[in-house]
Amino acid sequence: MFANLCWSSWTSWNNVIHEQSTHDSIMLATGFTRDYREYNTKVHGLVSAPAVCSSAGWIPPTHSCLKVNVDAFVPGSAGVCFGVVIRDEFVKLLLIVAKKTNCRWSPKLAEAAAARYGIELARR
Repeated sequence: MFANLCWSSWTSWNNVIHEQSTHDSIMLATGFTRDYREYNTKVHGLVSAPAVCSSAGWIPPTHSCLKVNVDAFVPGSAGVCFGVVIRDEFVKLLLIVAKKTNCRWSPKLAEAAAARYGIELARR
């Protein structure tokens, strides 16, 4: 799912820069997710659980603040992956980062490390 967010953000940014057009990036990400699920169902016979959307929605940070969203993935013995997305109060995407490490951490420690990494990036 993080890859969908990155792809949607990249596509949206390219549309703004190269085509001077805008669109709803959330709907774009939703479409990518739907296509991914459909592909997995048809090709691999895998059916994933439907996504549950929050009724609260995304709330931008207050004036002169940033919102840092982080996630960590622990794929068994292959290390730990972090994802960081930073936006400002205008919902402008400032940074998207994905990082792979060779660390062997528990999911809770990986989430804490992702949060620390997100804060380090935001402070720059």
